[in-house]
Amino acid sequence: MAAASTCAVALADGVPVANIEFQAENFGTEFLTGKSADYDLLNFPEIGSIATLRWDESRQNFSVYVAAKNQFSVGGNYYGALQTGAQNPACGPFPPNRELAIRHGKFVMSVANSQLSLAAQYADGGSCQLPAIAFEAPTGPNSDGYLHARYDAAATAACAEFPQGLDVRVNGRRLDAHSLDNCRTARVIAAQ
Repeated sequence: MAAASTCAVALADGVPVANIEFQAENFGTEFLTGKSADYDLLNFPEIGSIATLRWDESRQNFSVYVAAKNQFSVGGNYYGALQTGAQNPACGPFPPNRELAIRHGKFVMSVANSQLSLAAQYADGGSCQLPAIAFEAPTGPNSDGYLHARYDAAATAACAEFPQGLDVRVNGRRLDAHSLDNCRTARVIAAQ
């Protein structure tokens, strides 16, 4: 994609009264032709809704093609992989009791009744469980379509992998979580 910075000037009786600078994005051509695409924007404008965006060649932009309510549930189990450890040696210092070895394992996050809980089973036989906590629905202009939940350090005390807490995002198809330490030394990717 190429970007071009442009300035628009508003005139009143031929006299400039305001100007604004904006940036226009394009795909390396003045007018993109022969392309088509659809994209499902989950949980927009509300939880469980889908707004499908479709490329509109005449407008050179994506437009809302269809919007549907109550299309899916974010509830259920998300299965995936968990990786922990000091993956960035430039980070630290780490607490003395912090296990720095990289560990892999299976991860199950259960979502029910506006709450989620976590269970991890590591390949080396260890395990970790976190209690159910409430999640927050996406709101406002910066909504990313994910439900958010944040375990603080007290809630993750039983899991050495997340000493400072855990930030979780889930949208009904995908779950993404990372530890809240400065180096983000734990990462979870899961799908429903």
